[in-house]
Amino acid sequence: MSEEILVSIIVPIYNSEAVLSYCLKSIQKQTHCRFEGFLIDDGSTDGSLAIAERFAKEDTRFVVQHIENSGIATAQNIGLSLASGEFITFCDNDDILHPEYIERLLLACLSTKSDIAACKWQHIGISDLVDVMSVKPSSDKLLATPKILTQSARDYQLIFSKITRVLKRAEYRYLNEANWSKLYRRHLFETLRFPDGHFAQDVFVAMDLYLAANQVASIPDVLYYWLQQNSSASHSVKSFAYYEDIYQAAFKNLHLARSKNILPARSVYSIEGTLKKMAGVLRSDEQKQRFISAQLAYRTVKRQLTLRERLEVFLLCWIRRAETFVYDRTLHVKE
Repeated sequence: MSEEILVSIIVPIYNSEAVLSYCLKSIQKQTHCRFEGFLIDDGSTDGSLAIAERFAKEDTRFVVQHIENSGIATAQNIGLSLASGEFITFCDNDDILHPEYIERLLLACLSTKSDIAACKWQHIGISDLVDVMSVKPSSDKLLATPKILTQSARDYQLIFSKITRVLKRAEYRYLNEANWSKLYRRHLFETLRFPDGHFAQDVFVAMDLYLAANQVASIPDVLYYWLQQNSSASHSVKSFAYYEDIYQAAFKNLHLARSKNILPARSVYSIEGTLKKMAGVLRSDEQKQRFISAQLAYRTVKRQLTLRERLEVFLLCWIRRAETFVYDRTLHVKE
């Protein structure tokens, strides 16, 4: 019976006292009750640890682990080392889970015998929190059947623009690198860990996970709410080290894609955009040399693509850049 299966939820926590309670309450409200929630406090300097400890005291399904500030990758790896569930999922400390998040993803994995189940997500702002927290479980159990992706690594690299998804009628094939909004069978992490000390820890392992999975069950419904704030890390000024980290992760995925004869369009898009951003934050001769080395390494690999592959990659990247241009000038983060 699916309700008897233990699911491990890993929540890295850092200075999120304003919204952490919403996140943890959304986990408590899961219709799949058998879970263990590992709250890994990464050296918070606000009241986050106290909030996590209060939830753990009131609900024994939560376990708090406090560590010195080491970064999200280390926090997630500690959660993985503690997890004993047959399935594993991740939740950022300022995001919200739909009440049926675990139940729907778990049933999708079980019914299709997939190693990963993925759902859609929705951007929300602070003003949306009350409404999102009031979402009730569905009374209609005749829910959409998950779509099966048997080439998830290829889909990850090729289906990454909205226009492409519409033209190909392939919205369900869109996968991102975020480890949230997905449920994983435990065996995928038996030997795999996030690289400690890296900002783009999820990008570093994205291709590894999609290549290792037998298939992915894609759920067309929104079950994860991604809170975006102007004060969040994703909207703050980035350093050279930050962009260099993203470059290294995308470059690794580029090599993995090429080794499996997959056109690395998404990795090319990420690398080219990141190199431009790196060029804008150079502050020392050492950084300039590292930037030049990164450029040369990328150009060397790109020259190995055939003319047809370059044209296809160019077209996919151009479409995505056009979408991003429009998005940045028409949509704004909610508050």
